[in-house]
Amino acid sequence: MRSAVDVGNPIPQPPFWGAREIATPLDEIYHHLDTHVLFKLHWGGRGVKGEEWRRLVGEDFQPRLERMWREQTYLHPRAVLGYFPCNSDGNELIVWDPDAPGKRELERLVFPRQPKHDRICLADFYRPLDSGVVDVVALQAVTAGDEVTSLMASLEQEGEFAEQLFVHGLGVQTAEGMAEWLHARVAE
Repeated sequence: MRSAVDVGNPIPQPPFWGAREIATPLDEIYHHLDTHVLFKLHWGGRGVKGEEWRRLVGEDFQPRLERMWREQTYLHPRAVLGYFPCNSDGNELIVWDPDAPGKRELERLVFPRQPKHDRICLADFYRPLDSGVVDVVALQAVTAGDEVTSLMASLEQEGEFAEQLFVHGLGVQTAEGMAEWLHARVAE
């Protein structure tokens, strides 16, 4: 059962149809890093508060991040962005072939529905198949590259577990930052 989400908003005109690789300047990604998550979740700052937190960030985490970012050679960001015609069908989003919208399916993406409250599902935000109106979806995929994974394995073999966690956290937050950066570009 569909939620009461309004789908009467104007359908955006995408700048292109299909998928393209998008150049990802590493320096722009830096500003989209969630340093709070990086420092608290990945680098061991959880539970640290007050003056101890400020000291840890100012004397260790922030300088470490800046040094790692400046000196690293293992982050190779890549992003793919695609615009596709689509329609919803229950909890599924039908992704159409841009050359045959409404006729040839490329994929069906299945999304969970909230069990309570408004029972919202991501598919509810797109025009339903029975509306007769084809909608548009932007899809993205990002990676910080394979080399960060190889470096982590090497650090583990060498027993450099702390450094492995710092590299892992930076790799994860780089990918997250890329997703934020790309999303901001799409929303412009």
